Amino acid sequence: MCIVLLNACSSLEKQNKPVFLDQHSQFYLQPVPKELWGHSSLQKLLITTPQDNHELLLQTELLPNQINMVGLSPAGLVLFKLTWSQEAGIQTNTNIMAKGIDAKVMLAYYQLANWPIAVIRLGLQDLLIKLSPEDQQTRDFWRGHELVFSVEHKAKHNLMTHYINHYQIKIETISQNIIEF
Repeated sequence: MCIVLLNACSSLEKQNKPVFLDQHSQFYLQPVPKELWGHSSLQKLLITTPQDNHELLLQTELLPNQINMVGLSPAGLVLFKLTWSQEAGIQTNTNIMAKGIDAKVMLAYYQLANWPIAVIRLGLQDLLIKLSPEDQQTRDFWRGHELVFSVEHKAKHNLMTHYINHYQIKIETISQNIIEF
């Protein structure tokens, strides 16, 4: 019985590998909160680095036991498809190599921006999350006394700024729907 339990734990550990947010910070992806089951969104992302800009569309579906995400070029070409569940982990299919766009990191930032704070804290490793004291619309992620990145919620868009790796992701929601599952 002990061997069966050890095998089960080791296989669970393999499925829930962390996503690296920078050289020192990790996030363990978390299940879809019940209040988000059946939500679907189409968002336009503008990723700005000191060297370049990338634009892509992101279609995301949140199901009770699974997250489906598709990244599209502005022309509609599929860049990547990603499926995540706790049981199977992350499965990705990349059709076109998109420099600087990591689908796993996109999913992690999606959760960090949208999941409830209590759920996010369960997956953070080496980071603390604090809400802005003024309006509670900014989520700041700290490592010790260093601000690593923040996610700011505005009426028309969200803005994720990574202070260590020097890039920003502006997220504009084009549509949100409820899907049947």
